[in-house]
Amino acid sequence: MAMKSLLLLSVLLLSAGTSKAKDGMSPKEAFIFGTITGVGGLLCSMEEAGEFDKDAARQYFNAWVSESKKRPEASDAIPTIDYAYMIITSDVECKALFIQ
Repeated sequence: MAMKSLLLLSVLLLSAGTSKAKDGMSPKEAFIFGTITGVGGLLCSMEEAGEFDKDAARQYFNAWVSESKKRPEASDAIPTIDYAYMIITSDVECKALFIQ
């Protein structure tokens, strides 16, 4: 039940305009992809609205990605994490925030 709730939350956070999941992703990879791009998109939107400091948003997102890679259950999904990071940091509206 908790996994379904987390999946629903990640889908709600996921910005359809900024992310493109790869065909053939497993449900686990899609969840991880949605979580990374969802957090990144949310931080980007909050920073653009003036609700979150730019440096804090950048540090939080980079820490989120780094810590996600360290989780044992994500060991086989590191390429998906890297792909999600690349998608959100290359987004036209967000790249100025996430790339130093």
